[in-house]
Amino acid sequence: MTRTLALALALCALARPAAAQAPDARALWATHCQTCHGLKGKAPMRYAVQGVPDLNAADWQSMRTDKQIRALIADGSKGTQMEAFKAKLKSAEIDALVKLIRGFAAKK
Repeated sequence: MTRTLALALALCALARPAAAQAPDARALWATHCQTCHGLKGKAPMRYAVQGVPDLNAADWQSMRTDKQIRALIADGSKGTQMEAFKAKLKSAEIDALVKLIRGFAAKK
């Protein structure tokens, strides 16, 4: 009986859904953002001359709320090369990218 109870408890533990794992912002950045925005938020020259901003710049950071950055990622920016990612990324992944971008300002 004890053995059966232990087996039942073990099976119940396995049946529980795993806790949601936080998105890997660095991996998302490398896949979706790094080409245009550089490894650490500073666009390579070929993109910078086309108007891709330096996401490390204090003025860029201070002029945008997290909500605005989130909207830029989700909806893109009309009239620029910034495409919309809402169909490609989950909400939690976009939030992780916003947090990563905010961290660029502190790492100047």
